[in-house]
Amino acid sequence: MLPPGVRHAAGESIEAFLHATHVTSLWGAGVAVLGAVLVAVYLPGRTVTPERHDRGEELISTAD
Repeated sequence: MLPPGVRHAAGESIEAFLHATHVTSLWGAGVAVLGAVLVAVYLPGRTVTPERHDRGEELISTAD
């Protein structure tokens, strides 16, 4: 059994640790959302350009 003072200090340190992990998780989620938004804005998908399509360029499967 732990003395009452030690038990109280251990409880506070556990609460501080859990609070820190929650804050860190929220910041990490915010950074991930920001990264997803930046990718969506600045890295749009490629479209087929008319000059490539007219030349008959296409991907050829090497699995055959």
